[in-house]
Parts: sequence; C-alpha cells; structure tokens
Amino acid sequence: MLKVRNIVSGYSGRPVLKNLSLHVAKGEIVAIIGANGAGKTTLLNSIAGLVKPDEGEVILSGKTLAQNRCSRLASLGCALVPEGRALFSSMSVKENLILGAYSNFAKEKKQSILNRLDSVFSLFPRLRERETQTAGSLSGGEQQMLAIGRALMSNPSLIMLDEPSMGLAPLVIKGIFEALHKLKQEGKTILVVEQNARAILKIADRGYVMENGSLLFSGTSSELLQNNDVQRAYLGKEYSSIAD
Repeated sequence: MLKVRNIVSGYSGRPVLKNLSLHVAKGEIVAIIGANGAGKTTLLNSIAGLVKPDEGEVILSGKTLAQNRCSRLASLGCALVPEGRALFSSMSVKENLILGAYSNFAKEKKQSILNRLDSVFSLFPRLRERETQTAGSLSGGEQQMLAIGRALMSNPSLIMLDEPSMGLAPLVIKGIFEALHKLKQEGKTILVVEQNARAILKIADRGYVMENGSLLFSGTSSELLQNNDVQRAYLGKEYSSIAD
C-alpha cells in the first residue's frame, strides 16, 4: 500500500532522512521506533507532504505523492494523527469529528458520515459521553482518542500516528493500542511512530528501528523483540517482564 523509496528529506537544506526506504502492506500495523532525534517525525511529515523530500519518492496505492499538497492527503486515502493532536480546543468533540470528514462532504451523503461518526463512538465510547464538551476540556487520553477518531472520519485506507502514547497513563495507553489492533482487524493499515517500543511491538506485525535518519534494523515484531541490540537500546531492563 505504501512505498517509500530512497527519500532524502530535512529542513533548510539540512537532510534529516538519508536515502531511507520502507514499505507498509495492506492490513499491516508497522511500527517505527528509535531515540529522540532519529528522524521519525520527519519521516511521517515527509510522507504527508508537510516536508517536501529533496530526493526519492513516496507511493500510496500506486500513486506518487510527491506532487500532491498535504491538504489533499485525506482525499488520497491517508490520514495523519500528529504528535500533540492538533485539535480545535474551543470546538466540541462532535464538531472536531465532523471536521475530520471535510474531504468527503462533496462525495458522500450525510447519513454515511453520520454512520462513520457512530463507528468512532463505538470504538471510543468515552467520546460519545463527551460529545458536547469542548476538546480543550478533555483529559490527555480522551484528546488522543478524539485525534484518532477525527482521522478515521475521512475513511482512510492508511492511518499514520505520531507518538500516540506520549504523556498518557499505562492503562490509557493499553486502551489506545487495543483500539489500533481492532482497527487492523477491520482492515485498516497503520503506520505508527512510537517511543514505547515494548507496547507497540506487542501489536505490530513488523517494525523498523531508526537512528540518525537511517534504518538500523527491520523485521517482524518477534524478531525485533528478540534482537539483543534492540532490547538493550529500546526495551530497557524490564524487557523480560513483558513476555506474557
């Protein structure tokens, strides 16, 4: 579904990504892990068109994205849940969600969009309870649910998430990742940047480890969990305690 080929990308003429290539097959959850400053967010932004690659290409469902503006991302079947969530804090939960379907207003009937809204509320029942509250009044975990729900309102074939567990309590993180696993079961394809390597590799099919703008390792989640270098650098001393 997604192919990234030899992209060089960065800021003000300074490359962050260096001839980086990866792929995501339809129906997979693929994790990108690595230390701060490895280039993980730059990778997602380059795919989304927020940062224009200097070299290489990004292909989504057979279409090259290089010439497309980031504003067309949703209409091309891709949604980005950014780090920090970027919600409209003074607007209600429902209004934020409806705005997520903006790219479909011209081609879908109102009932179809309302049905998708109901699906988001089924995935995250807490949002239904908070439907009329402003986004800014929600807890961190609820805001993350809302950011994911807003992305789902565009009915994407590929969902990209940047650090979805950042700043959240362990129990909330578990719920977010369970929701991602459920989306995979429903046929969604997911690319997720995540610093909580232990948690994301439990649900991902494959993963890539980034360092200094390049890919250091890649493999199935099982292979990465068993890799000694990955264990030492990203899984910590308590790694053995998660083998449940």
